[in-house]
Amino acid sequence: MKIILQTTFISLAFILNISLFGQINIDVTVDASQEIGEIEPLWGDHWEYHFLYGYGGNPSLTGPHIQYITDPNFSFELDRLKPRTIRHSIGAFTNPSTEDYYSTDIEILKNLPPEFYRGPNTLAGADDLNNYHFEYLDSLITVFETIGAEPFLVLDYMPFTLSSDQTAEYNPLGHLFSWDNSIRNSPPSDYAVFGRVMYQTIKYAHEELGVSTFEFWNEPDQLAPLNTFFFKGTANDLFEMYDAMMSEIENDTSLSSNITIGCCSFAFNSAFNLFPFTFLNLVETNNTRMDYLSFHPYSEEEAGYSEIAVQTAISLKDQFVPTAFLVNAEWGRLSPSFGASNWRSLNYGLNKIKALINMNSHNIKYAHAATLVAIDDSNLETCCIGIYEVGPIKPKGPAYAYYYMNRFNDHLIRLNASSNLPDRVLVGRNNNNSSILIALVAPEPEAGENTVHISIENLPWSNYNIKRYELTETAIDNNNLNNLVMEGQGSNNSYSSELIYTADNDAGRLIIWEFFDSTTSTNGYEEEESTAFLFPNPTSGNITFSNIRDLEKVQIINYVGDIIKTIDLNASFNDLQMELKLPTGIYIVQLKGKHDVQSKKLIITN
Repeated sequence: MKIILQTTFISLAFILNISLFGQINIDVTVDASQEIGEIEPLWGDHWEYHFLYGYGGNPSLTGPHIQYITDPNFSFELDRLKPRTIRHSIGAFTNPSTEDYYSTDIEILKNLPPEFYRGPNTLAGADDLNNYHFEYLDSLITVFETIGAEPFLVLDYMPFTLSSDQTAEYNPLGHLFSWDNSIRNSPPSDYAVFGRVMYQTIKYAHEELGVSTFEFWNEPDQLAPLNTFFFKGTANDLFEMYDAMMSEIENDTSLSSNITIGCCSFAFNSAFNLFPFTFLNLVETNNTRMDYLSFHPYSEEEAGYSEIAVQTAISLKDQFVPTAFLVNAEWGRLSPSFGASNWRSLNYGLNKIKALINMNSHNIKYAHAATLVAIDDSNLETCCIGIYEVGPIKPKGPAYAYYYMNRFNDHLIRLNASSNLPDRVLVGRNNNNSSILIALVAPEPEAGENTVHISIENLPWSNYNIKRYELTETAIDNNNLNNLVMEGQGSNNSYSSELIYTADNDAGRLIIWEFFDSTTSTNGYEEEESTAFLFPNPTSGNITFSNIRDLEKVQIINYVGDIIKTIDLNASFNDLQMELKLPTGIYIVQLKGKHDVQSKKLIITN
């Protein structure tokens, strides 16, 4: 398949690959016969540390946090987002939800809800399961289950009784995080006990809660050494902690063979990167297992993503842990001056898709974008990072870019493409060779209009159908997830066409072509039944089924497969509120339409 995207210019513009009038010449070539690997659906990875307590500032100044998992829009939008993984801490969060997290009273600090180990600093204490309190973790993973995302669990919270610092000393620049009180970010006083406690925690999370992916620590090299925000120890301290934990895990073969674990979300902010260099050198020297190397390639440019940081990570990986894979554990943050309108814009979302294409080219396996929900500074007119606004939940432009890229979730065989403008084209094929998708991150015309010429060679069918979708600011305003702008047919294994586009509300657009064998109707994305959703979930009994107009009945099934309730639906209703008098437990809700059945997990609490 060959694609050529080009703007009509005068001859000088063709030669110099520029336009005299703001038009951009884009040349792209793709061949359908050349597979170059797999596409990682990185648009499905998110960073979010606030599922249980929501967002807000210092509660003594700004009041209660905004809770969003109970927002009726939350389940609906997460159904549309289809998250693959969400990175979340085992106990830390950016904005403490109560004044208790600002306390200097050790009795308060050692009994905070995320405090998962409350036993003595001994191996005997670490072996006594009565010393563990996993209620916070249980509740957290329940939320992940309800939204269908895999947890990417970060082990970046030092239990109080294990810390080498027992005095709550807060950062002189101001208390920002739930872990910057010098207790949570200090090394342990006993590495062996720490390793045993973390092993017991990982074992519980995997065997009881189904968590399979773990990450050790977070930005230990941020302004190292002895940074008081994230880690007060040295690279040697961090290695001793990691090695003690990994020794315990490796001694349990039934656990070690079924989990993935890596380290350490390096920020690459230490002098000459000596911190990660020293740590990884110890990992190599001691032959300590590391499944992946994680890092944070933040930047102040475009989408908040630094390819230079990626090259640093690749170099360190190749030198010290060549069998590990790469994880971009945080990215997407820009300075506050970026402004609310830019955070909401489609152009920011297009820059994020460009970055995700670049990450695929560097074989990054996960890319957790910061953040899922807006960090609320109580002024939504000026803030802020996050693809959803809060109060109520509302998607921004970048969320729609992710919605559109979900078309590729079953088109993960990557086809070769080259372009004079890098990271703007992604081509994927599905497993049964019946459909090919082409995504173009089309830049905003600086003036006038851009002309795109698409030429395709070596299609695997002689007769096929074509559809083209365009995500624009207007489509976002209309909440249109399937802005179909063209349908056509082809009758040989090559295809050529041309389109002209202008700026839409000062933005570019995401263009997706779908080519599919005419013996099949489509890849089916736009013909799915409308997604229904239910909230709140978990619930003590009162529940609302929403967006059910196209459904015929609801069945509630217990975990042994018995149908315990059937609800026939009236097609004139879009929402149904009712009280479910069910015992505490986990149920499956089947929402049956004319053409399919949607299944969702429902949790009934006391």
